[in-house]
Order: sequence, then structure tokens, then C-alpha cells
Amino acid sequence: MQEAIPEPLKSIQTNVISLGKPPHYWEGLRLKVTSIVAGSFAVLFLTQFAAVRTILLGNFARIEEDRALTNAARLQSALTSEIARLNDVTTDYSTWDETYRFAEGRNPQYVQTQLYETIFGSLKINTIAIKNQSGKLLAKKGLDFYTSSTIDPPSEFIKYTSFSVKDLNGSGQGKVLGVLSSSAGPMLVTSQPILKSEGTGRENGVLSMGRFIDPPMLKKLSDNVQLPVTLYPYPESQLPKEIQRLIHTKLQNTAIAAEIAGENSITSYVRVNDVFGNPALVLKAENDREIYVQGLNSLNYYFWSTLLIGLAFCALVLFLLERFILSRLSHLSQGVSTIGSQGTLLARVHLPGQDELTQLAETINHTLDRLQQAQQALQSSEERYTLAVIGANDGIWDWDLQNDTVYFSPRWEKILGYAETEFEQSLEAWFGHQHAQDLPEFKAAIKAHLEGHTPYLEHEHRTIRKDGTECWVMCRGSAVRDSQGTPYRMAGSLTDISDRKAAAQLLARQAEELARSNQELEQFAYIASHDLQEPLRKIEAFGDRLKRKYDKTLDEQGHDYLARMQNAAGRMRTLIQDLLAFSRVTTQSRGFISLSLSTLLQDVLGDLEVRVQETRARVSVGPMPTLEADALQMRQLFQNLIGNALKFQQPSVPPIICIQCSEERSGNSDSAQSFCRIAVSDNGIGFDEKYLDRIFKVFQRLHGRNEYEGTGIGLAVCAKIVERHGGQLTAQSTPGQGATFIVVLPLEQPKSEGDRTP
Repeated sequence: MQEAIPEPLKSIQTNVISLGKPPHYWEGLRLKVTSIVAGSFAVLFLTQFAAVRTILLGNFARIEEDRALTNAARLQSALTSEIARLNDVTTDYSTWDETYRFAEGRNPQYVQTQLYETIFGSLKINTIAIKNQSGKLLAKKGLDFYTSSTIDPPSEFIKYTSFSVKDLNGSGQGKVLGVLSSSAGPMLVTSQPILKSEGTGRENGVLSMGRFIDPPMLKKLSDNVQLPVTLYPYPESQLPKEIQRLIHTKLQNTAIAAEIAGENSITSYVRVNDVFGNPALVLKAENDREIYVQGLNSLNYYFWSTLLIGLAFCALVLFLLERFILSRLSHLSQGVSTIGSQGTLLARVHLPGQDELTQLAETINHTLDRLQQAQQALQSSEERYTLAVIGANDGIWDWDLQNDTVYFSPRWEKILGYAETEFEQSLEAWFGHQHAQDLPEFKAAIKAHLEGHTPYLEHEHRTIRKDGTECWVMCRGSAVRDSQGTPYRMAGSLTDISDRKAAAQLLARQAEELARSNQELEQFAYIASHDLQEPLRKIEAFGDRLKRKYDKTLDEQGHDYLARMQNAAGRMRTLIQDLLAFSRVTTQSRGFISLSLSTLLQDVLGDLEVRVQETRARVSVGPMPTLEADALQMRQLFQNLIGNALKFQQPSVPPIICIQCSEERSGNSDSAQSFCRIAVSDNGIGFDEKYLDRIFKVFQRLHGRNEYEGTGIGLAVCAKIVERHGGQLTAQSTPGQGATFIVVLPLEQPKSEGDRTP
């Protein structure tokens, strides 16, 4: 596909580069891709094979170990069966009238007639001993029934019979069976009390029988479990090292154990205690590891088959990558390298095809176009920046934190009264011109911003000019940080704000004078209103006298004049009282106390009870909080708001007044302040919200005196009370649909001596 060349480059088509096959075929990207594919396959293959091998062989080993433990349990059960068989024989002879009479001394021929040599072979026993109840040995006899030679029962067997008698005398049981270690080798032994044939009568002693654990018995045990069995008798010091190790590890708290002996065998072990509870012998059985060997063979087959398939897959992937990607990418790389070596933005690359690499070549060409345009724009931008720094009214500073160097623009040098390049470009010189009282705070602000505690640096401080005079400077700046958040550069501006500071000081003085003037005006209004009441009382008094004394002599016009005078005097008195109430908000305010609004509203509604009944109004009050406020002013506030709701009712419509409260918080979690938002709603005549600012000013009325009484001061008093408490007062209304007055008050007042009671 022929590359589409942009319009600006029509004149340089001769510079399009045609690419050939690059040299050094197995270098660079090809080597990396081959290494990555081969390495990835090797890691994945070896990892999954190691995981499979570990999991499968581990499972095989656990299965074989379970099987070995089962064989150990079978071996233990076979030994127990031999002991049970011996115990059955012993029981047959101990519960026999002939034996019973022999124990009583009434059958002296018992040994010759009943314990002859052939009976040992048929019963498969080697020793027998009989003791009476007092522990006297009545008979003992031993025979190796494989050689038909007489042997003496081991001394340990005789002692064991004594132990059996003691057990008989102690518990009344007299039954002891198990394994016994003797000088002639370990043997199976059992003991039973001598009773009559029916199992009745007084126990007349103990009969004990024993059977050596000899090679024939081991062969029988091996035949039972179908495994070769080896016997290792105690003492421990004479046991093989591997048995000693197992006794203190796997066989320490259990009677059976299994251990892998190699790739071809796993061994089962049974630890057997004697009748006294002491270790007597260890039985060992060898198990073939058929499952493990089969698992290894399967894993080897899996390894080689997976390896061959994986290698074939890698070869196919590399071939496809080379055919469709690597060769074309190498061509593209060579073209870009050629452009880079020429050092010109006029050359372009050409890569035929219709895929992403072709699009990449086109993108590179477009990028070269943009770079050429950006180079020109950058040159223009640098020129503009140079002119801006020179002509800017603010000083510019740029601090390299890594090298600890700083740059100041010529404008900053001019602000300080220095000629260009006269001011030293260093932090020491900068800080040296700061006012001594402001420098610690300025350094602390810089440190806080560099540590990330503030989003930007903004600090006002005094700076000493070259001639020694002071000027106020606003320093602004921001740090540039790396990916770990560590600042490595900080830059900003320096603005001379001396004129603004002077204007602010002048404004503060004017505000102070205005506050003092307002206070004097309020005092004057209070005094003037108070002093006006005296002549007003005289006017009202003389008007009442004229009406009483000359009521009959005055004509109709005289009565009209007198009524107008008295009405005007009444309006004057109401106006003076409202003015006094307005001035008392600041002149006669009281301290803030903890005040329950619920209780206060109940008192206010009690005062307005007559008016509520006259208008047939319904008033509902929701839950109210407790806050810190001036009780008298809060009473006046809600009395005015509820009174207005009763006064400005719609004709022939009983007022419905609803007072609700909700709590709000403002600020962050550390400095959050709680507010209560109280809404006083009614269904009265309402008003147009374009008059919202007007209704809270003094003497501002939306209706004439003939429609609704009042002086236009009540809501102004409410606004002044709310303002004194640090709150806000506003309203929402639609004409004919009622109004809602919203009072927002802080639940706690700031700590101040003037507004708090002790």
C-alpha cells in the first residue's frame, strides 16, 4: 500500500526511505523474542511439571503411607489374634474340673496325665505354669514342640505368673495377657483364674501359658499380612539406629507408623508393649511401592510428551512471529535508525502492508510532521516566555532541590531595588532579605509544602529592599514530585503587595470607625426612643382627658380630629417600642446559656394562646435541640416569627403552622461545627421572593397599615438576633401558598467573655 503523504510534505517525497533486509539477523529484537518465548516456555513447563510432580507424587506417597499404616494395623491385629488364640487355650484349661482339683491338691497325677509333651505341639504353646491362690508354684513345664525337647520356662514367665496372682488377689480379675520379654526371647503370654468347668466356684489360683515369638510364628504373621515381617526385641540400645530414631519420633506417641525407605519400598512398624506396659519389641514389615513406581513412569512419559509438544509449539510461534512481525518490525527499526543518524526531520519511512506496523510507520511520519511543527512552536514559545519573564509584574523563582540552586527573574531583582544580575542567585541571599520575624514562619510553610502537608505554598511576609526599606511580598509556589512523591523541583512567583497591605490596613481602620459609629447610632436610637416616650405619654394623657371632659361638646369634626390624634399616638408608641426592641438586641443583650428550644417554644405558644384560639390556628412542633443562646432574644425571635404566621393568614383560612428542626455539620472532621436548621412554615398569604432582601430591613413593609398592622421592624429584629448568635435567617415563599422562614443557629457559641454567663 502506497503511504499517503500529508500536504506539508509534498515537496519532500524524494526523501522517503526504501528499506532492505537488515544485517545481523539473530541480534536485537529477534534474540530477545526468542529468549522470551523459550524462557517463558521453560519457566511455565518446568513450573507446571514441578507442581504436577510434587502434587501427584505427594498424593502417591500419602496413599502408600496410608496403605503401609493399614498393613501395620493388620500386623498388629494378627499379633492380637495370636494372643487371643492363646488366651482361648488358657481359658479352656483354667476352667476345668481336673485343673481345679489339682490346684486343691486332690489330683497329683494332673501333670503326668494332662500336660504330656504332645499336648504342647497340638496347643502350639511352649510354657505353662500353675500357682495356687496363695502364690505357691504348683507346676511348671516347657517344651520346644518343634524339636520335642524339654525346656525350663524362663524366670520372667514365672515372675509374670506371680504378677498374675497378685492381679488376681488385688482385683479379683486374674486375667493378664499380652507380650512378655524374657531371656529366651519375646513371648506371648496369657493368665486366667482357675475355676470349675462351669466357670463357677471359688477362684483356686492362676494358670499361665506362653508361646515364643519364634521364626515359625513370624512366618505365620507374614503369611497373614502377606508381607515379610522382621522382629526387633528390646532393649533399645541393641536395636538398629533407624528403629531407635523411629521410637523417639513417629513411634513415640503411637503404636503403628510408616516410613518411606526408598523409591522401591515403604516400611510399616508396630511397637508392642509387654504386659507391664513397657516397650517389648518392634515388628517391621516391608511394602513394595508399586503405585509410586507407576506414578514415576507416568510422569516421565508426561514430561517427554509435553516437552516435545511445547518445543513444536514454540517453533511454530517463532516462525509466525518472524514471518508477520519481526522481519517487518526490523525493517521499520532500520528506517527510523537511518532517520535518526541523518539528524533531520525531513526524511520519512515506507513500509508496505495493511496492518498495525504499516499504521505505525504512517504514525511515525505524522509524528515527524508534528515534531517539525512543535520545534518551530517551541522556539516561538521560548521567545514568548523570555519576553513574559522580562515584562511580568511578578518576580519568578525556580528552585532545583536536587542541586540546591535557585533562579530569580529580573523583575524580582527590580522589586528589591537591584540592577539586573546584581542580586545573588542563592537561597542564602533570598532568605537573608526576609524580615527576621517572618523568616521562621516562611521556612516552616516551605517545609510543610515539601512534606506534602499543604497542596501549594502561599505565604505573605516582609522583605528588606536593597535600601533597607520594607515591602510586603506574596510568595506562591508548588513542588514537582516524582512517582514516589519526592519533590525534586519547586517554582513560583513573588508579588509586591505593599499597596494592598496598606489598603487593607486603611480598610480595617475604616471598619473599626464604622463599627464604632454604628454602636453610637444604636445608643442614640435607644436613648432617643426612650426619651420620646415621655412627651408621647402626655399627648395620650391629654387626649384621654379631652375625650372624657369634652366628649359631648365636640362636634363630629372634633371627634374625628381627636380620634386621629389618639391613633397617631398609638402608632407612635408601637414604633418607639419596636425601635427600643431593635436597639436592645445589642445594647441590652444577655449572656449565652444552655437553652432548651422545646421548653421555650411551649412558653411562646402559651403567650400567643389567645391569638391562636381567635384565628383557629393549628401549630405543630417537632423535636427541638438544646443550644447555647440568649433566652430572652430567642423568645423574641420565635414570638415574632410565629406571630407573623398568625397575622398574615389568608382570609377565612385557619393558619397551619409547622415548626421542624434538623441538625447539620460544617467543616472538616477536626474543626466541624454543629448547627440546627429550624424551619417555621405556614399556609398564609406568602410573598414574592424578589422582596426577600427587603423584608429583613427596618421600616420595610410589603402591605399597607390598613391591610395588616405593624411597623416593619419585627423581621429586622429577628435578623439582628440571628446575626448576633452567629447564624443565618432566610425565607422561601410563593404568593398565596404560604412562607417558610429558615433559621440556622450554631448549637455551641464561640468561647468569649462578653457573650457567656459565668
